[in-house]
Amino acid sequence: AAYLYLRYRAKISFNRVADLCVPAIALGYFLIRLANIPNVENIGRMTSFYFGRWPAQLIAAGINLALLLRHFLISKKNLPDGHLFWSFLFYHQVLRAGVEETIREMPLVYPLYVNDSLGIGFLTLVQVTTLPVLLFIGWILWYYIRKENPNK
Repeated sequence: AAYLYLRYRAKISFNRVADLCVPAIALGYFLIRLANIPNVENIGRMTSFYFGRWPAQLIAAGINLALLLRHFLISKKNLPDGHLFWSFLFYHQVLRAGVEETIREMPLVYPLYVNDSLGIGFLTLVQVTTLPVLLFIGWILWYYIRKENPNK
């Protein structure tokens, strides 16, 4: 309903509104990951390092804090509508699949590589589904950037 109102009544594009929502999304992810700590959710894999388990919640919170900082650094540039939102999703997926999911205590769908000593493992369900999501987001970024700059 909100999308229809913004699109047809207020004449505001989805991408413009989505760009404005990025700080709230990143801050929300950050706070959720911090709340995972007392709830003992999303724990890290066991490792032979001195800390015993990877601090997966803190690493995930750090990823979202870094993405929030990135947003504020590039939001002043003249970017096409949607670039902030779709690039946030792109980098969030890359960092989540590449860093966070590697050290989280998750069942491996395809145990491609497991190192119990280091406490890392590949391929969780998120890592398997990340490539199609990244291709979709990349296509959207390419489409909107090309639409805004037809000469490039």
